[in-house]
Amino acid sequence: MRVCVRGIRALDFATDSGQVKGTQIFYSRPIDGVVGEETSKIFIRSDFPLPPELAPGKLVDIFCDTKGHVEHIQVVASK
Repeated sequence: MRVCVRGIRALDFATDSGQVKGTQIFYSRPIDGVVGEETSKIFIRSDFPLPPELAPGKLVDIFCDTKGHVEHIQVVASK
């Protein structure tokens, strides 16, 4: 899915189930039935390589597997 990155948050905290480490990416995207854009967030595990140019305002393509786990993030080239 093609989205616009709105924010990035590093996560590192303990739960009853163990340690949670990773990154949340907050994004927006146009979607049918919404005036404006839908906003949401997605979790990226800490061992996933994030593109170094990933930043708020960048357009990115996020590819997920059938369970919704991120498999690849590609920054869209500026025109």
